[in-house]
Amino acid sequence: MPTSNTNRLMPKLRIHDAAEALDFYKQAFGAVEVYRLTTPSGTVINAEMQIEGMPFIVAEENLDSGMPSPITLGGTTCQVDLQVADVDALAERAIAAGALVIFPISDQFYGMRQGQLQDPFGHRWNIGMVTEPMTGEEMQRRFNAMMQGES
Repeated sequence: MPTSNTNRLMPKLRIHDAAEALDFYKQAFGAVEVYRLTTPSGTVINAEMQIEGMPFIVAEENLDSGMPSPITLGGTTCQVDLQVADVDALAERAIAAGALVIFPISDQFYGMRQGQLQDPFGHRWNIGMVTEPMTGEEMQRRFNAMMQGES
């Protein structure tokens, strides 16, 4: 749990078999486990993980509280965007650990090298790295040009 009143926003991934997911995130993304809170039977109630210093929470799905996992839902309602220094190396590592490629890593018009993976627990991860910093206005200009078939 947080140890100070620092402002922060962290995704909390509800997972069917959260304990297994912790191991996957370590192997696939090089995640570091900060802490793990479990029931006497070993169910993960809350575990904080960090990928390159960026925190997120993993917890077992809880159907009684209306918090199912993507496996139970048959899909997910959100995706996690992860920006790293070397997206190609991260993608390779995650795929070797069992992630499914949804969109291959490629250069995007908005100045990123990016793709999308799905972890074995049903969560979608947009992983990418900035290749060309740009303003929102420039992204919109390029998008408009792309939609009109221009270069």
